[in-house]
This record gives sequence, structure tokens and C-alpha cells, in this order.
Amino acid sequence: MLENSLLILMVMSGIYGVAALSGCLHILKWRGLRMGILGGLLLLAAAWAGSLQLASAASLPSLCILLLWTLPYMGCRGQAQSREDRELSRIKGEFLTGSAGAAFFLLLAHSPWGGNGLVTGLEAILLVCSLGAAFVYGIYFLTYGNLFQAEDMLPVLLTNRKEIKAFLDGQIKKSLLFSAVAGFLVLVLASIALVWAGMGEAGGKWTAPGLIVTLISVAIMVKYAMNCFPLREIRLARKSIREMKRAGDIHADNLARRFKVNLAGHPEGNVFLIIGESANRDHMKAFNPAYAEETTPWQSVMRNKPEFFFFPKTYACFTQTAQTISRMITGMNQYNHQSPDYLVTLIDAAKAAGYTTWWCTNHKANDYQTGYIMQTADHVVEVLAPTGDDAQLLDVMDTIPQEGHHFVVLHIMGSHLRYGDRYPTGFPVIPGNNKKISEYDTSIAYTDHILQKMTEKARETLHASVIMYVSDHSEDMKYTHGTGHFTFDMTRIPLWIYLSPSYQQKHKEKAEFLRRHESCVFTNDLVFDTLCGLIGADNYGRTEAYDLSSPSYALTEKEALTMHGKMHIAEDMQ
Repeated sequence: MLENSLLILMVMSGIYGVAALSGCLHILKWRGLRMGILGGLLLLAAAWAGSLQLASAASLPSLCILLLWTLPYMGCRGQAQSREDRELSRIKGEFLTGSAGAAFFLLLAHSPWGGNGLVTGLEAILLVCSLGAAFVYGIYFLTYGNLFQAEDMLPVLLTNRKEIKAFLDGQIKKSLLFSAVAGFLVLVLASIALVWAGMGEAGGKWTAPGLIVTLISVAIMVKYAMNCFPLREIRLARKSIREMKRAGDIHADNLARRFKVNLAGHPEGNVFLIIGESANRDHMKAFNPAYAEETTPWQSVMRNKPEFFFFPKTYACFTQTAQTISRMITGMNQYNHQSPDYLVTLIDAAKAAGYTTWWCTNHKANDYQTGYIMQTADHVVEVLAPTGDDAQLLDVMDTIPQEGHHFVVLHIMGSHLRYGDRYPTGFPVIPGNNKKISEYDTSIAYTDHILQKMTEKARETLHASVIMYVSDHSEDMKYTHGTGHFTFDMTRIPLWIYLSPSYQQKHKEKAEFLRRHESCVFTNDLVFDTLCGLIGADNYGRTEAYDLSSPSYALTEKEALTMHGKMHIAEDMQ
């Protein structure tokens, strides 16, 4: 008993020593100590109840489970960006799950079933799963320099495998990914060998106290497993998905009972909203004249045309597609805190204003809410090869009738990871010493080409009165657009609006105030307010002060937000 107690004390002291060296905070405060005390007592109870010898080969895999659920998470927590995240008590879920798992398998390994292949297999599976979770968490931390964010689980739960592969290829070098997978497989084999080696000393007999401690260990694992990685992040992400689904479920009833539009006139021409992907305005010469490469030759010329309005202080409201588009095309934004119970969309407003609505996309719907809203359009066109060449959408535009009035959403792939896949073979590559930046800039240039073709088609054959181009989010050349390591590079996006000469002649005031507001800050969750204003479809979801074409536009640099209200854009303008 004394030997077991000393070993447990040494293990816990070692774990807390690593926590201190890693930079974790409040280690010796009660909230930091109590989980270590509880974990140590649980292991001691298991050793006593089963009359176990912890210093044995059969016990070693169980102790490794404890170490895998503490040390990697402590190491990451101690280096987290937020002081609050560095508190040791933040890994309470992982610590107690690891302690309970270790106690459970200690007793199981020294039970009559200890040498059984099934028990050995279960122990090996838990050890490998523990290793896998720690490995993913650590790789994410090394990539982004921050803790795994629940928001980054949304693309995993909602995005197709092709997009996940594109993300991995674009964010992690193939050599590094291969080395990581190879290293993980080596550790897996070592874990299995460790379990196998302990089989010779496994086995024993059940005792009543041992059964009680086993049940307590299982209860603690069940209680705390949902509060540790990755189940915690999955739970939070699924909560977001449920909230989006709920908003969709109540939408029809909401339209029937609450939605009303105050029309300012009849539909005029056709309206186009082009939603870009991962476009960083700092890499676009039309928005950043100091940029060395001419990545936007057509837009650079259009910027000086009287029909075009460019807004160089536009930011994304979030850094991922699902969380931006669901705000961009609805009345919900960072400033009005509108409940999903009152959801109103651009499709709703356009229909009420007398437009036939179209949603044409080169994307697969990657969140429930956007997917639901897309399906409410009169015509939904998904290209035959989604995530392929954006030129496919030019062919889709040819199917839109020239008669009538149409509100058209065109959702392009733009500069989505992998950048080299976003332009066709033979398109002129923008040279550079950095291959990643060269491919990204070339994808920006190809988008410029696509925007030119789309705009020409919309103006010349589809009688466009309004065209808006805006990206969902931007791109950081090191961290792409994950939430784990936020940079303002991920939010600096392009926005321009085209108004036909006839539209400007009829709505001189709107054109005048669009021009006045070109130098104002804007966030893309206010696209709804501005487009509703431009098509004359006022409704309870629209706020006059968020409409760039209104004399009442009032968003200031001090008030502007991103990351759904967590970050102040003024910090980027200092």
C-alpha cells in the first residue's frame, strides 16, 4: 500500500510539475488541486480495492491513459493566448476522465478477465483513442498557436470530405502530414505492444470493493467525458447546428404571421449578389494599390467608372463560411441581436418585392441554415461539378430568362483552399518566390476574370440594375481562416456595388450616399440591410442605419465588430 501511495504521489507530482513548467495558472489553488487529489484518491482506491501492484507491466497501459489525458492538454493550455484559458482547472474534464479511465482499466486488467483478448483489445482501443485525441489537439495547437475551438468543429461536422482534404492539403505540408501520420502509427504500435506486454502479468480476482470502485470510475468517465476534447467541441458545435435548424423550422410560420414588406416601388431590372470565397482585399490591387502584383486588372479599371462603388474598409463578420453567410443573407447581425425566431432572409424580401429568386452555387451547402435558405429560392441550381471551375456559373446565367425581374445569388469558389485548384490549366500564373502566395494571387486573378464575365453578362443580356460582389471571409497566408489563431487578415474582404445608369438616374439619392460612404467601415453581416434598401424592400429585419445607400448609415470604426461581436475592428485600424 505504501509503495502504491508513493508511486501515485510521484505521478501526480510529476503531472503538476509539467503543468507549472508549461505555464498553467492557479496550480496550487483549490480549484487546481482538487482534481489532482480526486484523481489520486481514485487511483489509490483502485489499487487498494483490487489489491493491485501499480509498479507492474499490467498497470503501465492504464497509467499511460492518465498521462495522455493530462500532459498534452496541460502543455497546450499553459501556452494559450487567453489568461483564462491557461488556468489548470480548465482541463478538469480531461484530468478526471483520464483518472477514471486509468482506475477502470487498472481494475479490469487485474480482474479474472485481465488476460482476456476482449479486455486487452478494449484497453488498446482506449489507449489509441486517447493518443489520437491528444495528437490532434497538439497538431492543431502547433498549427494555430491556440486551443482547439468549437467553431472549427462545425466544418468537420458539416463539410464534405473533399473540402476537408482540401483544407488539410492547403494548411499542412504533405511532408509534415506524412511525418505526423507515420509518427502516430508508430505510437499506436508502441501502445498495442505495451498492452500486449502487460498481458503476462494480468489477471486476478474480483472483490466487492473492486466492483464498487469500478462502477464509480465508470460513473466519473460518463459524467466528465462530454467535458473533454473532442466530445466537448462536438457537443458545442452540434448545439449551434440545432439552433440553425430550429431557425429554419420556424421560418415558414414566421413569414406567415409576422413578415411584411414596405415596398418603395416596382422591381427594376435584375439584381445580382455574387458571394466570393476567401478573398483578401490586401492581395487585390483594386483595393490595395500598393500591392506589388496586378491581381485584379479588370476591377482596377472598373474602380474608376461612375457605375461602380468600391468599399476598401469592409470586414467579414466571422472567419468561416457557415457563420458569415447565415448572417449576410438574413436580418441577424452583430449589432441588432435579432432572435432567430424572427428570421427574415434576402430571398424573402426579394420575393415580396416582386422578383423571381435564384440561388446558383458552385458550393455544397455547408451549414443547415444556408442550405435551408438556399432551398427557399424559386430556382436552385447546383452545378454538375461542385467546387470546380467557377466558369460553370457563367453557363448557369445563360438559363436565366431575359424577361421578368430576377434576384440572383451566385456563390463562387473563388480562392477556397486549395488555391491551385481554383484556376484552370493554362491560366497565366502570377509568379513569386512563395508557391502558396503565388497560387493564391493567381486564384484572385482568375476570380477577377470570372467577375468580369459575370458582370458583362449581367449588364449586357440580363439587364442588371444592381450587382454586389462581396467575399464571405478573407484569408491569412499562414493560418488560412480557422478560428484557432485569429488575425485581421482573415476578415479584410472586398466589396463593390454596381448601379446601372438608369438606376442611378431614378435613385440619385441612393447613388449619392453610396458614394459618400465608400470610405466608411462596413461588415458583411449588413449586406441584407443594404440590398433590401437598394431593391426598395423595407422590412422589420432591415435597419436603416446599416444600409450603405441610406443617409442614415451610422456604423463607425469604433462600433464595428467581427467574430460575431468578440473583436473590435478599431484594433485593426490603429
